[in-house]
Amino acid sequence: MQSFTMDAMPPARRRPRFHRVLRWSIGLAAGALVLLAAVLLVAPQLVDVPAVQRGLERRLSSAVRGEVTWEALEVRLLPVPHGVLHGARVAIPGALEASIERAELELRLRPLLRGEVEISAFRVARPALRLQLPAAQKGSAERVDAAATYRATLRTALDAAQRFRPDAELVLDEGRLEVLGPQVPPIGPLEVALRVRTDREGVAAQGTVASRYWERARLEARVESADLRAHASAEATGARAQQILELVLGQPMPALRLPTGSARVEARFDGQATIDATFGAEVPSLSLRREDMRLEAVRANVSGTARLSGGHAQSTATATLASLRLGRAGRALDIANVRLEGTAKAGADDIELALTGARLGELIPSARGTLRLAGAERAPTARLEMDALELARVREAALALAGDLPAVRDYVGRVRAGRISALRVSARSKSLDTLFRLPGIEGSLDLRGGAMRVPFLEMDTRDVSARLQLAGSTLRVRAANGQLGASRLAQANVDIVLRKPMRLEASTGKATLALEEWLAWLRTNEKIAQALQPIQALSSSADATLHALRLRFDAPAEIVYDVSVAPREVRVQLRDLPAAIVDGGTLRVTPEALTLERMSVKSLDAAARVSGTVDEYRASTRRIEVRVEEAVVDARAVDWVWQRAGLPQRLRPATPLRAQAQRIRWSAEVLDLAARVRFPAGLRADAALEIRKDALHVRRLALEDAESDAVLGLSRRGPIFEASFSGKLTDRSVVSMLAEPPAALSGNVRGDLQVHFDRSRPEETTARGNLDVDDLNLGAVLPVPVRVERADLDVDGQSLQVRELTAHWAGQKATVRGEIARRPSGLVVQAEVESPGVDLDALLPAQATEKAAAPRALWPLPLTGTVDVRAGYVKRQGLRVESLRASLALQQQRADLKVTEAALCGIAFPFSVSATPEALDANVRLSAKDQELERVAHCLTDRGILISGRFDLEADLRARGRPGDFARALQGPVQFSARNGEIRKFALIGNILSVTNVKGVLDKEVRLDRDGFDYRNIEAKGRFGGGRFTLDQGFLDSDALGLAATGTIGLDYQSSLSVLVAPFSRVDRTVRGIPIIGYVIGGAFTSVPVGVSGDIRDPLVVPLGPRAVTNELLGIFERTLKLPAKLVAPLEGNPAPQ
Repeated sequence: MQSFTMDAMPPARRRPRFHRVLRWSIGLAAGALVLLAAVLLVAPQLVDVPAVQRGLERRLSSAVRGEVTWEALEVRLLPVPHGVLHGARVAIPGALEASIERAELELRLRPLLRGEVEISAFRVARPALRLQLPAAQKGSAERVDAAATYRATLRTALDAAQRFRPDAELVLDEGRLEVLGPQVPPIGPLEVALRVRTDREGVAAQGTVASRYWERARLEARVESADLRAHASAEATGARAQQILELVLGQPMPALRLPTGSARVEARFDGQATIDATFGAEVPSLSLRREDMRLEAVRANVSGTARLSGGHAQSTATATLASLRLGRAGRALDIANVRLEGTAKAGADDIELALTGARLGELIPSARGTLRLAGAERAPTARLEMDALELARVREAALALAGDLPAVRDYVGRVRAGRISALRVSARSKSLDTLFRLPGIEGSLDLRGGAMRVPFLEMDTRDVSARLQLAGSTLRVRAANGQLGASRLAQANVDIVLRKPMRLEASTGKATLALEEWLAWLRTNEKIAQALQPIQALSSSADATLHALRLRFDAPAEIVYDVSVAPREVRVQLRDLPAAIVDGGTLRVTPEALTLERMSVKSLDAAARVSGTVDEYRASTRRIEVRVEEAVVDARAVDWVWQRAGLPQRLRPATPLRAQAQRIRWSAEVLDLAARVRFPAGLRADAALEIRKDALHVRRLALEDAESDAVLGLSRRGPIFEASFSGKLTDRSVVSMLAEPPAALSGNVRGDLQVHFDRSRPEETTARGNLDVDDLNLGAVLPVPVRVERADLDVDGQSLQVRELTAHWAGQKATVRGEIARRPSGLVVQAEVESPGVDLDALLPAQATEKAAAPRALWPLPLTGTVDVRAGYVKRQGLRVESLRASLALQQQRADLKVTEAALCGIAFPFSVSATPEALDANVRLSAKDQELERVAHCLTDRGILISGRFDLEADLRARGRPGDFARALQGPVQFSARNGEIRKFALIGNILSVTNVKGVLDKEVRLDRDGFDYRNIEAKGRFGGGRFTLDQGFLDSDALGLAATGTIGLDYQSSLSVLVAPFSRVDRTVRGIPIIGYVIGGAFTSVPVGVSGDIRDPLVVPLGPRAVTNELLGIFERTLKLPAKLVAPLEGNPAPQ
C-alpha cells in the first residue's frame, strides 16, 4: 500500500488541490456555526426545565439516600450544557448535613433534550459540610471497631457516587467541613479544596485541607468500588504539633512547647480489615518544662509504619534527635546522637508499646522496653532492659544536671567508677498510676568494678561487684565483694524488704577488717570518739563473719544480728593500760550477748585464754560470765598493777603466778568469783566469793601448803556480819606469797572460830570456837601498824572469854582481859584495859575538814556492864593527862564515866560525866595549891604565855544540857591567884602597855618582849555562865604599875574588858591632857582607863575617856591597895598630845 503526501506531489498539482480543501473547510465551519446558532435558539424551547429539576432532585436524593433541596435551579446550554443550584441543602440522616451556596453541574446534552439528567461533573463553591460518622460496631467491652467504622463510611460514600454517576467529577472549592463522631477529637472546621473523580472501578480524590492545627495538608486518595481497597497519602506543612498533642490528650500541656513542623502519612486499606500506613514527621525543636526542670530537643525526626487489622493495631516508629538538653535550676546536660525505636500494638483487649532500641548518646548506649495494657481494665505491665551502663558517665550526668542538690553532690558525686550490666526491670499493676509501685516491680542487674567514696565512713571502696535482684518488694544483693580501704568484703548477701515496715530480713557475708583504719573512722564521730578515748591505738586485722542481720529501719533499736570476729595478732593500746595483744579464738556478737571462745590475751609478761559471755551488754543490766584458762602473771604485770593502784610494795606477790578462774560472773547486782592461784613456792589459794551492793560473801578462801592449811570465810549483809577461820596459818606460808617479805613479818594463827554479829540487834551476837595467836605482826602486811603480841580467845556461843589480848597499835600497847556475855537483857561486858600510856594522835586520823556524817542513833546502848581503864598517860594534841584511872558503867539508857585520878599540866581534875538520851551531866573540880606557874602556863598555852611564880587554883564547875549546847551550859566559880613571879610574855598586858596614854604615865618604858617585869600579886575571881566567863575582879600589883579589870571573855575567846592602869612610882611632874582620877595622901596619883576587845589571845586595846572609870574599878584599887584616903574626883584639863 502506498501513501501520498503533499510533499511528494509536484508543485503544479499541489496548488489546485489545496484550494479545494480550504473551500470545503470554510464551508463546513460556517455550516456548523449556523447549526449551532439554530440549536441555541431552538434548544431552550425543547428542554423541559421542570422535568429536569424533578429528575435532578430524584437523582441526587437517591444517590445520597437522603434529601437534597435548593432554592433555585438554572439550566444553561452555553457554553456547555450545565445547571446552577443556588441555596442547596443536603440532609442524610445520621451522616451528613450540608449547605451549599452555589453548585454547578455539567449536564450531558442528549439526555437533557429528552428530559433526563446525566451529570458529568459537579463543582461546589463554598460548601459548609457537617459529617456525622455512624456509630461503629462494638465488641463486648464496648470498644469502637475502627475498621468497621471506616468500611461503613466508605461504602456509603462509594454507593452514593456510583448511584450518582460512575464517571462523574466532584470539585469542592473553599469548602468548610466539620467531622463529628465517636472518639473523633473536636478538630473544628476544616478548609477543604477537593477534586473527586469517579469511574467504574472506584473513586480518586486529591486536594488540600487546612485547619487551625496545620497550615496546609495535600491529600491524594483512591478507593476501589469492588472491594473497597484504598490508598491514600497526605503531607502536611506548618503542622502545629503543640495544639495537635493537646487535642489528642484532651488537656492543655503548658509545660510542653512544640513548634510548627511537617508530617506525612501514606495508608493502604485491603478492603476487609487491614489498614497499613507509613508516616513521618519533622519538628525543628521541642521543649518540656516542669517547675525548674526542662527538656529541649533539636531536629526531632519521627518515621514509622502502622497497621490496623481486625480490631488490632500495630505500629513501628523511629525517632532521632540531633541533640537533647536536660536542664534544671540553671544547670544543663547535653546529650548528642539520640535515637529511639519502638513499636505499638493494640488488640481487642490489649495495647502494647515497645521500645525496641534506644540510645542516649554515650550515657545510655542501648536500652529496650515495653509497656503493655491488658484487658478491658487496661492493666499495665512494663519492662526495661539495658545491656550496659557506665556509672562514671551517670555520675557526670547527675552532677551536671543536679550537682547543686546536697543529696546528689554528697552521694552521687562520690561514685568513682563501675559498670552495670544485664539491667532488667519489670513492673505490673492494675493501673498506670500505681505501675511503678511496690510490690509490682521486679528487676535485676550485675555490678562490676564499682568504686566510690563511702558516706560517713569517708573511705574509698573499689573492686565492688554484686548481683542485685528485686522481686516481691524485696531487694536481694548476692555475692557482693569489694575492697573498703584496707578491708575486704567477700560473698556478702543482703535481703532488703522495701515495703512498710522497710527492713533487712537476711544478711550474711565475710570481711577482713583493717582495725587501725576503722578506729580512725570511728573517731571522726564526736560521740563515738569520746567513748573511744581510752583506745589510743589499734592495729592488725580481724576476720569477721556475718551470720545474720535483721533490721527494721523505723525501729533501729530492734536490730538483730549475729557476727563472729576472729582477731589476728591485734595490738590494742589503751590510755590507762599497757599494750595488749589479742589473737586467736572468736568473739561472737548478737543483740543479746557477746560470746568469747578461747581468746588469747597477752599484756606485758601476762597471758591468759578467756572464754565466756556478756549478756545484755548494751544495757546497764549487763551480765558477764567468763572463765580464764592458762593464765600466767609475771613480775612486770604485777609491778604495773601495784604502781597503778598505789598498793604497798610489801604486799606485792611473788611471781610468776599461775591462775585459772572457773567462774567470773559480774552484773550490776553481783560479782561472783571462783578462782585458783598457785604461788611459786607451792602455796595454793582457792577463792570463792560473791560481792553485792549491800553484801560481801567470801564463801571460801583456802590457803594450803606444806605448813599451813587454813580456810577463811567472811560475810556481810546489811547489818549482819559473819566471819570464820579454821585450821592453821603460819608466817612462813604468808612469806612465801610475797615477793619481798618484810623481816618483821611473824606470827602464827590457829583455831576454829565462827562469829555472827548483827549491828541492828547486837544482843543476838553469837560466836563459837577458839583462837590462839602468837606474835602476829599484821603491820607488815596491812596499812595499819598492828601487832598482836598474844591472843587467847574462847567462845561458847553465849560468851567470849578474853583470857588475854595484848596488842600494839602504832606503838601503843594495851592488854584486855574480861568477858562479853549474852544475857536475856542483852550483851554484858566485864573488862579491864591496861596500858602504860596511849598517844591518841598516833591512833586517830587527822581531823577531817569536810562535813562529818550524821551520827547514827546511839540509844539504847548495844551492851551493858563495866569497863575499868588504867593508863600511865593519855596524850592528845600536845596535852598530856597523867595517871588516868577511870571506870565506865554502861546501861541501856545511861552511861556513867567516873575519873577518879587525872592530872593535866599538874592540875588535878577528877570529874564525872553521866549521859542519857536527853542530856549530858558533868561535874569537874579543879584544884592546885602552891604549884609552879611557869610549867602550867607553858603546858596549857604552848608557850603563848611566859610567866613564873607560884599559884593557887580552885574551881567547881558543872554543866548539864544536850551535846550541842553543852559548852554554853557550863557554870560555876573560879578563883586564881599567883605571887612573886616575873611576866615575860603576855599578849594582853603587852598590848595594854603599848598604848601611848599608858606610856605617858609610867616613869620608864616597860617592854615585855625585851626585859619583862616582876609582879607581887595577880588575882582573878569570876564565874562561868551563859556561855562565857565573867571576870568579877582582876588585879595585878607590881612596882611598875597596877591593873584593875572587869568584863567578860567568851568560850570563843572574844573579850570585852575595862582595864584601869595606874603607875605606882612618885611623880612630881603634872601630866596634862591625861584623864586624872584624883590624888592620894602623900602625893599625886594618876590612872588611865583602856578598853580591851577581840580575841583575848591578842586583843585590841584602846584608851577610854574619864567617864569609863567606874566605881567598881576604883573600888578594886581601894580594896586591894588599902589606900589611906578616898580617891578624889578627877581634875579638869585637856588630854596631852600623843
